[in-house]
Amino acid sequence: MHSPRSLANLTCHKGFLKPTKLYNDIVSVYNMGRAYNAGVSRSQKTTQPSLLEVSAMEHANRGFIVLLAIVLFNFCYAQGGKAQEETKSLLSFETSADLNRCTGSAIRKLVGEHATDGRRSLLIDLSEATPTFAIQAGEKPFDFRGWDKLKLDIYREGHPISIHLRVHDRKGNRYVSWYYLVRTGYNVVEYSIWGMSSAIDISQIDKLAFYTPKRSGKLYIDNVRLTKGRDDDSWLLPKIKPKPLLNVRGNLIRNGDFEFGLQYWGSWGQWDGGAYIFGCGMGEDAYSGTASAAIICQRRGRGGIFTSPSARFQLKPGEYRFSFFAKGSDKGVRMFWQFEGQGREGAGLSYAIRENYGSKRFDVPTRWTKYEYRVKVVRDVGPLAIYFYSVGGGILFIDAVSLVREGEVTEAVATPRQPMKPSKVEIRGTVTYVNGKPFFPIGFYNAEPESLRGTGFNFICRDPGPGMPGLEFLDHCYANGIMVSINMEGIMRAHLPWQAPELIEPFKNHPAVFGWYVCDEPDHPRWTVPPPEMRLATSLLHRTDPNHPTWTVVMPWADSNIYQYADTVDIIATDMYPIADYNRQLIRVAHATDVLRRAVKWERPVWMVTEATSKATPQEEYAMTYLAVTHGANGIIYWNFNSARRNPKIWNTMVRISLELKRLTPALTSPTSKRD
Repeated sequence: MHSPRSLANLTCHKGFLKPTKLYNDIVSVYNMGRAYNAGVSRSQKTTQPSLLEVSAMEHANRGFIVLLAIVLFNFCYAQGGKAQEETKSLLSFETSADLNRCTGSAIRKLVGEHATDGRRSLLIDLSEATPTFAIQAGEKPFDFRGWDKLKLDIYREGHPISIHLRVHDRKGNRYVSWYYLVRTGYNVVEYSIWGMSSAIDISQIDKLAFYTPKRSGKLYIDNVRLTKGRDDDSWLLPKIKPKPLLNVRGNLIRNGDFEFGLQYWGSWGQWDGGAYIFGCGMGEDAYSGTASAAIICQRRGRGGIFTSPSARFQLKPGEYRFSFFAKGSDKGVRMFWQFEGQGREGAGLSYAIRENYGSKRFDVPTRWTKYEYRVKVVRDVGPLAIYFYSVGGGILFIDAVSLVREGEVTEAVATPRQPMKPSKVEIRGTVTYVNGKPFFPIGFYNAEPESLRGTGFNFICRDPGPGMPGLEFLDHCYANGIMVSINMEGIMRAHLPWQAPELIEPFKNHPAVFGWYVCDEPDHPRWTVPPPEMRLATSLLHRTDPNHPTWTVVMPWADSNIYQYADTVDIIATDMYPIADYNRQLIRVAHATDVLRRAVKWERPVWMVTEATSKATPQEEYAMTYLAVTHGANGIIYWNFNSARRNPKIWNTMVRISLELKRLTPALTSPTSKRD
């Protein structure tokens, strides 16, 4: 048997895996995993480890790498379900006639670079202010009937940007889809035709108009097409060879190597008038392993990442060694770091941290550079977070962050746990079943399970930040009859969807787990996660864990947001907050629920996330709940627990509502229920 190759060598020209060779790799990887489990050491290896081998070293005890190989095989070649993707070409930009159908303020020309269909692509120069680009249908309109998606291939030079699409029909109607993130390199951009049909005549399409809010760099566009059937998202699978991981014993920083993207890390990009977005670096932009953290400047100010509340740490008196690696994409990248916590930051913590509580601003070289500091702590302090701030242009990459107490290496000792029978969650039509019984989720964000005793609440979603609940929290939920949603937006906002199967491994067999919260608001303009990445995560999770569904919450300010993500998860929800955002226009809850149901063609469950707030009246809480329920919502989740508890009148109202919904559950989950 030949040695396993990296994922780069498992792919051919357009990212499709070669099944006959992949089978051999699966067998090789399986044998390799067995060898590692039997105690084969790294010193016995004769070749540099590939991604599969590194993964086997890290995860052989639970056979992860075998699972990964099988996942990739099944994902690309599984039969059944939707038929293979069919396509119909609209434009391939091979001739001057194709070019003449393009209009707009952006500079356009046919070139030989980055073509995906034929020998040429269309180069779009975005140097003009508010550049636009449009494709005209010509004498006959485009007819999109009978197709699922409009897709086009885009290669991006420069930093990531967002593009918007306006589709015009010949009756004067318009459909707008907002904030599609185009990342550096190759992208397949897609738009829901079913969503278009809600606003325009899709048999009479006259123009496809694209624009971006700011001028920046170049796009290469090719293979504008219509598709139907099972989407092929294999182009997203990584094609890089990872570097050896730097495992630091006793590290107090969770996910300091960013192999799980921004899981256990928060981010914010709009301090001091700045505009920063976040992602990951791969290949040469990762110092160790597969990925680094990336802070991407769109407008100079201050933006950064920080250890999330679930990953903060306590420091006892003593000396610590703090280190990280950083590099800039080009000149002009600047940064600083500091400890923050207990309402203080940097020098404000000098009462406890006498040396190196933070740094001054400094320039970051364009090569990987190690920064190491001796941190002297003179009294107990915490919980603390470490903040990394970008205060310049370009992209700041951070990797291999560690904080270790000098002279003391402690290894966490896992407490043996008794095996538990995992929950089994099934979706049949619009009804959800947990362990064979109909289930109508009545939930809260950020609740503690003990606080829900005696109520009708049966579901908790932790804060949509990038932390993860511990197994002890899941145990408490199980003891109180509460189902839990596990959040994985840290990997998704870093654009690492293929890491989803490994991330859920510690949790998937716990009986309190309902399913996987793939990402909160993936359509948000500050951290957009494109639909194919969401769908790839769902596909991989289904093959890793058939017992639990995926879900997401999209923003409701544009109906097109809901349509864009409707087929990327098992359950789609939206967060409509009429008290906070829409001047108490409660009827918006009904409209958002109607759009959700149409988006899934009335075939799958939809949930409503709405407000439980001390700013509402009891009557408004009742109205929001029953507007959603009577318009067909199959679950109600409230944002959020802490706000509701601050007002006893509102809290008592929420408890009464939850008990009413609990009593109504048999009717709400009846397969013959009609709530139109």
